[in-house]
Amino acid sequence: MLRRYYEQARVEEANPVPSFSVLDQAELPERHSRPARALTVALSTAVSLAASLYYLLWRERREATVIPAAEIPEPARSGPPRKAEGKGLEAA
Repeated sequence: MLRRYYEQARVEEANPVPSFSVLDQAELPERHSRPARALTVALSTAVSLAASLYYLLWRERREATVIPAAEIPEPARSGPPRKAEGKGLEAA
């Protein structure tokens, strides 16, 4: 079976059939084609400005919701009172 594929591959390699053909001759365009540089610059400027403003607003809101560690009250104790070490129950 592999011998058949090998023989077929050898025949195809020896056959000078082109793998592509030219359909039409190339023609020069009537006007030059190039990227719209002004549009690209304007859009990238607008997107970066919007992203910067969004980041600043996000950072401002995050800082407004974060409480500094010095202002955090100690948590209220729940459950039975703890024993003081070495003094017994009356010192708690």
